[in-house]
Amino acid sequence: MSAPGPDTRIRPVTGHDHDTIDQICRATARSGDPQPDGVADPLLVSLVYALPYLALELPTCRVLEQAGTVTGYVVGAVDSAGFYRRWRQRWTPRHMPRPAGADPALVSLLADPDQALPPGVERFPSHLHINLLPVARSGGWGSRLVHSLLEAAALAGSPGVHLGVDATNEPAVRFYRRQGFRVHDVGPTLTMVRDLP
Repeated sequence: MSAPGPDTRIRPVTGHDHDTIDQICRATARSGDPQPDGVADPLLVSLVYALPYLALELPTCRVLEQAGTVTGYVVGAVDSAGFYRRWRQRWTPRHMPRPAGADPALVSLLADPDQALPPGVERFPSHLHINLLPVARSGGWGSRLVHSLLEAAALAGSPGVHLGVDATNEPAVRFYRRQGFRVHDVGPTLTMVRDLP
């Protein structure tokens, strides 16, 4: 892992990062590749996987900034069940209904985020999402971003973290294994977990 350069840093998210995080989420929406052109509701992926964290769980959110440009982020929740309750109360009503033709699976998650909470993860109540632009996918910055959130979750008293990853996305599975995650449940989406100190 390379040493941090003077023009690269991980920092807390500010209000000025909202649009950039939305753009990065869309640019990495398909296992690191951009979402297709012409989708009926291009904002929807960010409304599920990025922006609710900025609105409801800002202290856990971090960005990677390289030479003054944000090139990646990590978002998450310390108490996933509590976060999803607040989401249903404060986030869903602001963003429903969605336009005709919007991705039905994402609309369902926006309306009922508890679907994202896998069974059997009571010992791992926190979760995270990380996205990096191609320019940031070297030098160990993804690992640093993940560990910045793990540290915040541990300091908040969480005993463990879970996440979901597409079982066919082998590079992502290998990346999370290197961060200390292990497979907890197998399916089209792997549930991976990690204990916190």
